[in-house]
Amino acid sequence: MAVLLVSVSIAVPGTSAQPAPAVPVPVTGASAVGERYLDQVFSDVKVTKDIKFTRQLNVNGWADLYLDLYEPVGDTARQRPAIIWAHGGWFAFGGKGAGTSVEMAEELAKRGFV
Repeated sequence: MAVLLVSVSIAVPGTSAQPAPAVPVPVTGASAVGERYLDQVFSDVKVTKDIKFTRQLNVNGWADLYLDLYEPVGDTARQRPAIIWAHGGWFAFGGKGAGTSVEMAEELAKRGFV
């Protein structure tokens, strides 16, 4: 199987070929040291556990599926990027707290992600 990737650039007269510089996201409720999303700028994480998000059929019948929501404490940003971390397991083993999932979620929340 072959995959073809194509990139297209369109030049419009009177415009720059360079993209506009990114506007920094203000860090509110966080440490003044560090850059949001790259460094830990929050020290505490709020965890809301066992939020039911769907019901699915598995090998044993129907099962409710739950998620845990990790968010930085004190963040006043109205819009934040969210990361959905889904573990594999085919409804046979593992869970939302398996492996390093909890540690990774806490680390990402301290950087400003939800």
